[in-house]
Amino acid sequence: MNEGSAAGSAAREAWLGRLDSLGVLLSGICIVHCLALPLLLVALPFLGGSILGGHGFHEWLLLAVLPVSLVALGFGYRRHHDSHVLWLGGVGLALLAFATYGHPLFGLSEGWERVISIIGGVIHAAGHILNFRRTRALHDHSAHAGHAH
Repeated sequence: MNEGSAAGSAAREAWLGRLDSLGVLLSGICIVHCLALPLLLVALPFLGGSILGGHGFHEWLLLAVLPVSLVALGFGYRRHHDSHVLWLGGVGLALLAFATYGHPLFGLSEGWERVISIIGGVIHAAGHILNFRRTRALHDHSAHAGHAH
């Protein structure tokens, strides 16, 4: 491998690692939002009508999570071929989407929306963490490929 392609590969790895970190961050924001919102609504009633208290927050967050996840998990899978990453990320995204759009179809309360969002966020974040670790392991292994141990 020449130095130019090694540098390009390292740059791609760093970029994909940042996308996984962003995916974890966005999932974490969702989890914190779902856990903290009931406390904030009691302490600060004016938040109830704001973007933080409304259903729109979940919609905007899902809109941000989808492209980040599809790119990061898709490119990661192309490198490491670990289907567990896709399953975790996909199940997490599906639960987040269901919490955002599907819960009214089944007559589930806002409390269930929150519970499903938290579970989906944790699973989704786990998918990004596993993706990062699998991709990083490949990078670390390939970095030592031609060296004596």
